[in-house]
Amino acid sequence: MDTDPTPRKHRGSLADTMSASVYTELPEPPYTYLIKDLVWMSFAIDPSAMQPFLPPGLRMVTPALAQMGVCHIGSGWGLKDYSTVIPCVVIEDFPSPDTSEAGFLPTGLANAAGYQLIRRHYADYELGHSETRVDREGVSFAAWRDGRLLLEGHANFDGEAVTDAASIDRYLGINESGVLVSFMTTISGSARAMRIDHLTIAADAPPVWQAFRPQTLHWAMHLPEMLTNRSVPQPVVPGLGAEAAGLRQVLLDTLDRRGRACAILGPEGAVLQANAGGRRMLALAGQARGPLRLADAAAQGRLARALAGAGEATFLLPRPDGGAALVLQLARIDAALAGPGAVLALLIDPAEARPDSGAEVLQLLGLTPAEARVAAAVGAGLPPREAALRLHLTEGTVRSTLKVVFDKLALSRQVDLVQLVARLSG
Repeated sequence: MDTDPTPRKHRGSLADTMSASVYTELPEPPYTYLIKDLVWMSFAIDPSAMQPFLPPGLRMVTPALAQMGVCHIGSGWGLKDYSTVIPCVVIEDFPSPDTSEAGFLPTGLANAAGYQLIRRHYADYELGHSETRVDREGVSFAAWRDGRLLLEGHANFDGEAVTDAASIDRYLGINESGVLVSFMTTISGSARAMRIDHLTIAADAPPVWQAFRPQTLHWAMHLPEMLTNRSVPQPVVPGLGAEAAGLRQVLLDTLDRRGRACAILGPEGAVLQANAGGRRMLALAGQARGPLRLADAAAQGRLARALAGAGEATFLLPRPDGGAALVLQLARIDAALAGPGAVLALLIDPAEARPDSGAEVLQLLGLTPAEARVAAAVGAGLPPREAALRLHLTEGTVRSTLKVVFDKLALSRQVDLVQLVARLSG
């Protein structure tokens, strides 16, 4: 009888997780691992230098603060002999368990053992390596990129006091797919207070690293060994400013008043935001949390292609109670409204009546008023020639406008537009 020679690793076992030296298949978060000789520093930076590297809507605390860690990952699921530099900017208005701040990682550094894994899930890291050296006076640290020194520094031990350290913090990063994600990191260990002697960024370092040049050094700590965990990253809707937040809410509220249940989905299919009707429909389908789940793998694959902007945009959501499946219709919305790759999901219960809608709803999907009027007329079933007569336009104008509409709404045929308008207006 054939046997599988590949040893299994049991994610439910902490002992097995911590002893895993390499992974035999691509591991998925959450990750639990042991960190050795972490130096963690806090310092002030120039906000104007860092601002170009922040996604729209993220605000630094005032005065602008950054933090940086240099450490070695000892062991853990899929992580072994992994050195890293973790630079982050302190960001307002992203709640953690004990604060209203988060850390955004605009870059980072990891050696080959962790580089691809961190880029895939968490943040836009660069390939390189780092070292920490501990002596009686303190800790020296340095990092290299492309064989050149990137940064170096030293922190002195500040007295003999050693205290227990435990925290749960939120971090934000841009993953390999260009999606802004949020994840939680927990740590537990013993820390020793330090004073930063110096932290120097190399003169030829890339601009994003130059933005981490410290203006004022605040504090540091050394954790010789600590247990930590990175949670599963979740796509987030960027805080694209008050105007975009207001427009998102207008879109959801307008559709809610018209009896349209809807949600905004991230590029992985996770529900980022929903109106009251959308939350009710998702609950009926048992889809209140996490990425949307369809009936089988084939349907799930078609959904993934649709979320990526290719393939069909209408799906069925089965109901756990055995009732009639809900209809799911996807439509692209402006990235400036809800982030790159986001889509609007319209949820329909075939047993419920659908009230009328209007061209103004199409405007909320990113169309101009003129484009929305053309889309509403053609979506109501009028051929381009008749739509032109009704709107007092030339047929050529209607056809050229339709090309723009199809592009904005990720549609390819007139029948797709008719189906979308039908689902908006009933």
